[in-house]
Amino acid sequence: MIERRNLLWILPLLIILTAPLWWPQLSGLLNPYGKLVPFQISGQQSESFSMEDVFFTQWNKGVEEFVVQASRLYNGERNQTIRMDDVKAIISRRDDQQTRITGDNAFYNTGQKILTLADNVRLLTDDGYDLQTSVLRYLTDARQVETSAQVRLAGKNMRISGTGLRYDLTSGDFKVGGRVMIEIN
Repeated sequence: MIERRNLLWILPLLIILTAPLWWPQLSGLLNPYGKLVPFQISGQQSESFSMEDVFFTQWNKGVEEFVVQASRLYNGERNQTIRMDDVKAIISRRDDQQTRITGDNAFYNTGQKILTLADNVRLLTDDGYDLQTSVLRYLTDARQVETSAQVRLAGKNMRISGTGLRYDLTSGDFKVGGRVMIEIN
């Protein structure tokens, strides 16, 4: 005869022994309705962002080095590259003068600290120089502007054209390379 105290261990034993018979039907009630597609995290996740009408400023030791205004700023293929459209940059020089650069597109490499402007690039200095080229790089650590493309430089009653240019913002010196043509008025 089964006594009441024996039910305490017989009832859990019966539940465990008969579980293979009733568990599949009960677990079907606990499953979510529909087809569940698991979320998979790939090995290379890319963070993407996009901003409109942006001012991008870089400071170095409490001194503003340059300000970039762009109609659109977004990340590039690599995480260290920031891309910009319709760019206007103002680079501050040590002598409280400014150099203004405009271009249709720009790329800023945050690791190497290089700002590259492309397509319809124009550089204007407070000294009265006007430079036009197709691509231009600003090396922030060296405080130099350089290009290996065709350049046209005008200012102070002269016009210079050539291939390649290096402009030192600290000293204000220009170096034009390639086949240089000078027209002096």
